[in-house]
Amino acid sequence: MLRQVTTAHQNPGVSRTAFPLLTRTLCLRLCDLVGMKTSQKKGKKTLVLGAGKSGVSSTKFLTKKGALVALYDKKDIEDWSKEARSLKKKYKVALIGGKIPSLLLDQIDLVVVSPGVPMNAIPARYVDRKNGHVIGEIELAYR
Repeated sequence: MLRQVTTAHQNPGVSRTAFPLLTRTLCLRLCDLVGMKTSQKKGKKTLVLGAGKSGVSSTKFLTKKGALVALYDKKDIEDWSKEARSLKKKYKVALIGGKIPSLLLDQIDLVVVSPGVPMNAIPARYVDRKNGHVIGEIELAYR
């Protein structure tokens, strides 16, 4: 039950698919967010929530695309996996364990939420309220 949304400013070759119940404006906004190219990731200040396997993979992906990444987990850094802790040296990723400072959240453009972390976690809600973007890992891979 998907339909194409056509617009005058539509990029050639980019399909804008939307559910029929969504308004045209919302569809266009969602499509613009999803259409973020690699060049738009470069230099973006990104916070990855969850230092498990998928959070580590997202962090590696984002750093390879040029984003500035901080990896956060509510556990202390000493309790993280060796692979997660090694990201600091290998990829120059900021590691944050325990409580996250609100000063850092003020600077974040994008939050990537790992599958084990609720989408309404406090850091995600904070960034969302200041008009940052909050996405899951599946959407990150799609972009």
